[in-house]
Amino acid sequence: MIAVTSGMAGEKLLLTGPVQAKRGETVEYRIFLQNELKVIDSLPVIQRFDAYDCDRNDQFVRLDIGFRRAGEDEPEWVPAFLMRPAKKSRAWEWRVRWSGRKRGRYTLSFRVTWKTGPGPVQRREGQLAYTLLVTGEDIANWGFLGCRFGPQSPCFVQSLAGKEKTVRLWGLSRAWINYYGDPNSPWGKEEYIDRQSELLEPMRKAGFNMLNYWHAPWEMLLIHQDRAEHWFEKGRGNDARIGIERVPLPSSEPWKSWMYYDQGRARAFDQFVTAIEADSQHPVWLHLVPLPHLLFRHVSHPWHNGYSGWAPEENPAQPKANMNGFHLYPGMKVWAFFRADPLAPFNSEEAKLFDAQANYFRYLIARWSASRAIGIWVLLDELDGIGEELGSYRHKTGFWAHPEGLRWLTYVYRLFRGNLRRSDGLVYSGDPWGHPIEVGMSSAVANGELDDNFAWIPGNFGDRPEILGWHWYPHIAPGSQRWEDIWLQTIRGIVRFAQAGERTYTLKLISEFGAIKRMLPTEKASPLYPSFFHFAAWAAIFSGLQGSPMEWNDGKEFGEFVFRLREGAFSPDRYPIDLGATLQPLINYTNPLRPDHFCATAQTNIGVGIRCSDDDDIALGLVRHDRKELHVWFYSSSLRPGSVTIYGLYPGRYQYCLYDPWTGKPIYAPRHIRIHGSIRFHPGTELIRRRSRLPRFPTATRLDQGYDLVIALRFSEE
Repeated sequence: MIAVTSGMAGEKLLLTGPVQAKRGETVEYRIFLQNELKVIDSLPVIQRFDAYDCDRNDQFVRLDIGFRRAGEDEPEWVPAFLMRPAKKSRAWEWRVRWSGRKRGRYTLSFRVTWKTGPGPVQRREGQLAYTLLVTGEDIANWGFLGCRFGPQSPCFVQSLAGKEKTVRLWGLSRAWINYYGDPNSPWGKEEYIDRQSELLEPMRKAGFNMLNYWHAPWEMLLIHQDRAEHWFEKGRGNDARIGIERVPLPSSEPWKSWMYYDQGRARAFDQFVTAIEADSQHPVWLHLVPLPHLLFRHVSHPWHNGYSGWAPEENPAQPKANMNGFHLYPGMKVWAFFRADPLAPFNSEEAKLFDAQANYFRYLIARWSASRAIGIWVLLDELDGIGEELGSYRHKTGFWAHPEGLRWLTYVYRLFRGNLRRSDGLVYSGDPWGHPIEVGMSSAVANGELDDNFAWIPGNFGDRPEILGWHWYPHIAPGSQRWEDIWLQTIRGIVRFAQAGERTYTLKLISEFGAIKRMLPTEKASPLYPSFFHFAAWAAIFSGLQGSPMEWNDGKEFGEFVFRLREGAFSPDRYPIDLGATLQPLINYTNPLRPDHFCATAQTNIGVGIRCSDDDDIALGLVRHDRKELHVWFYSSSLRPGSVTIYGLYPGRYQYCLYDPWTGKPIYAPRHIRIHGSIRFHPGTELIRRRSRLPRFPTATRLDQGYDLVIALRFSEE
């Protein structure tokens, strides 16, 4: 349904777009500036991208559309954005995207502030002769992701049917589709996957609902140092399956790397978001990293691998399209980026740089925040991986040696929440949909130590990201460890992360996880998987994390989450790994255990405790808030007949059952027991018995079964 505004408001601004939408549906309107507002379209493109006059040249424009629901006083203001719809088009169009979370009839309005040169600031606002009806029907069986905090069970929620519903995040990582960095890499022809048939469809089938995804420097980065756009056209470019055509910008068009957004890459990301939204029944939320840590790294950093995404003078052979557009001048250090400051004097370099960054965040929000496919904004994904040296919270190196880093995170968090005010009083536009925000770090320094990076608390509650992400890559020395010790090391690292730092008002995710499966595509995949992932996933959920570890997949050494149905290094016979099938029993088992009704004994002092008699055993519990139901995941690396003592449950009669975590099914029929005070179980004895009858790992099977089980206790009567 298309409508065009008319009447008095139409003298200044016209809209075309739908007049009716379902709840949660992303609607898009094209905006036509009329009469006195047409002068705005005479501005150079970079000045129309500039909402905050970051270059202080008196040329900027801020255009917002308001959506006011009948019966409510204030509209929801959404920033408009400028886009080029097609490669061959030199025309630019103003658009606005919005999604209604409540049913009702909405009236639309506009406000615009601009300058085209010296003189007073121009402002216009008014009502549009236009209404939009949002029906009570949801566009999909999944909605916008949010957070809920409380003393016992902080959790993720999604808005659905006008209400909040708790959800766990079953995530994986596929941060890009193809890497064009090393033409001599033996993995070059093996990395590519089809986003639809080899990523989204297998994800949905397996029950994964979150994808860790980057605006990778070589693929989707919008703000880079190449004076060109990069349009995805099949049959062209480095790889005919994707095809990326570099289209230089006209030499007559003013351009600055920190003020221009690659429209070819933006359209490609539009298409990916649309593909995610297309399935109305199976949610996939993006864990989106718009500026990956590689873009903030100098070559002196120990992780550099010969690549600095920050400083072109440090590796001049690197394509400019892979380089951070916020690098303003030769010799500029990464920490100058983080010294950007909206509270600095208006004409200071720090204030101007922050406004350039604010323009970029405004563009991201305007173009994609209305989509329910956006799950989490990741401001910085690896704090320890930026700058000149490895960052350590304990030793105050790297990020933690630069207080401007935390100050910058606080400013940007406030910006996204719509409560950051500039030194001259201007309030920056925020994210109207309030998507959760994450900051993350790796395990290179933390490595499971309680007092290191993941124990850091990034500011005060209400002024810091809601989510703390950790990238857990256990160090595995080839041939020097028993398999069961690898599993134990992995589990202990996860538990320590869950218990470290602040737990009540911070959600924690292992947003990257993994180990190298093989070094060359000709090698056989390591027997490490899928058992490695199995133990990590059960440990994560039962230690109180609100999502499974997001297994890193890159189509190279770290592999994929599932084999591909075609010939190559990842064919079923050469890569017999299916992490979706491995995760399914955990999803099925925990689905009835609502995150807002259960808390982890490892995280919360609810009065219920679990104690193992053997130091090489681990027992992690999810207990109902009323203490009348407990599920204990037990792992034994020793396979000695150790015991588990449980205390603090509500006294009474309980149904007792043992479950196999590899299938999610009961090992025996349930029976009833009475609990008063503490009770002791001997799961080690059961594991020894089961282990003797299972196929031998890794010679006869890839599944290292017989080291873990679940004890379920459900109250039946007093």
